[in-house]
Amino acid sequence: MLANFRQRCHVFYADLLRLSYLLFRKEYVLNPHIRGRIKSDRRRYNEYLIDYDALKPIPVSSDNEHPIFVFSAGWRSGSTLVQRMLMSSGDGFLWGEPYSKSNFIRNLMKQLTPINSLYPNPKHFITEDGDVDFSDQWVANLSPKVVSLWEAHRNFLITLFARPMDKTYNHWGFKETRYGLKEYNYLNWLFPNSKFVLLYRNPIDAFMSIRGVVGLDYWDWPNKFSYSAYSYGRQWRSLVEEFLHLSNRSNVFLVKYEDLYNQGTSDKLSTFLGYEVPAIKEMRMITQKSHRFLYFSEKIIFKSLLSNLMSEVGYKF
Repeated sequence: MLANFRQRCHVFYADLLRLSYLLFRKEYVLNPHIRGRIKSDRRRYNEYLIDYDALKPIPVSSDNEHPIFVFSAGWRSGSTLVQRMLMSSGDGFLWGEPYSKSNFIRNLMKQLTPINSLYPNPKHFITEDGDVDFSDQWVANLSPKVVSLWEAHRNFLITLFARPMDKTYNHWGFKETRYGLKEYNYLNWLFPNSKFVLLYRNPIDAFMSIRGVVGLDYWDWPNKFSYSAYSYGRQWRSLVEEFLHLSNRSNVFLVKYEDLYNQGTSDKLSTFLGYEVPAIKEMRMITQKSHRFLYFSEKIIFKSLLSNLMSEVGYKF
């Protein structure tokens, strides 16, 4: 009987400990203030939300870098053709989706998402000029100033993309098929003298061109991939909407793939970039075989997702 009583006591205390642990966890997780902070922080990180007002001021008067970035709304939209056109004169060199799965740009952007007017604490920056004995001060959270962070990010991209070539080009840059508004804001913050060529194509033509050529690829490795009309259509819609939002910026040139075949487009592009860009007819065409068909289910998906936006930008469904 005594043994049975002891066993019941052990069970009771074990249950009490489990209950206390669960209550503690529940109180911590369900606390509205803490829950709101966690949700906000995760959203900023996952969606690359950056407070650029908290990242000022930055020096721009002596910036000698003039990179060119080509963004297209998905694959098979003519970005490689534009890349070759911009490189043909020898004034610029553009990389083609470099280390796309490593996603350097977005991973660099994530480093900036926690920064706002409250973090880091302004007291954690070095403000004194001259020789200071920091061994006699509170330095547990000492941080470099924002301008040092800005220079570090710039130098990483300059070292990676501008320095590897034996020849010195007036312009360097890269083309990407996954980037939009957020990446524009980040690169424009780093390089105020940069220029952007934003390109889109009829999504149905682009998707049919993709079939049998691209296969599985990623919008954001390894979590967001593209393998279907639905994923491609959603991404095309998101990017084109962002391109239209950026179209009135002075350092942005928005162009349809179909308009590249007009002589006037290459002339306008030459004026925008400040050096000669050849017309398509002067370029050697490099093509890949693709399967030109669309399943009925894919037509339904594209119509439901894209018919309004396609009409807005001049495409017939």
